[in-house]
Amino acid sequence: MKIAAKIFEKATVRGLADYLIYGLPPEPDERDYNERLDATYNEFEKIALEHDPDRASALLSSANDMACENACVYLEIGIQAGFLLIADMMKNIQDECRGYHDDEDSFTSRVMAKDIRKALDILMDKDGDKQKAYEILERWGKPQAEDDG
Repeated sequence: MKIAAKIFEKATVRGLADYLIYGLPPEPDERDYNERLDATYNEFEKIALEHDPDRASALLSSANDMACENACVYLEIGIQAGFLLIADMMKNIQDECRGYHDDEDSFTSRVMAKDIRKALDILMDKDGDKQKAYEILERWGKPQAEDDG
């Protein structure tokens, strides 16, 4: 169990992000989110004031807007990627439990993928019916009854 404990120490959101973005193992950083954000903001503010002290507030506001929009876009992309990963994991688990692969499984996975895309489209629409998306995804979370005849 000591091996698993070492793995879980490294299994952090930041570690995963560093590996996916940079291909690097995580560097230890004990700062919390606010400290990390404040450090980069303060550095940017210092440089902006050196170049144009009179217009620095407009530059800072624009940079903040850009950073905020980037965060929103990448969060939405991350949520979509998470749903797709979950769908793929569910398919793999179902295949392993059944112990076989056939055309019916292929059809089922295509239908599942189509439903997940539909649910994602609903969730991405600000006026979309979130309950409908939940119902679509919930269908795939329920165990299917096997036909006896």
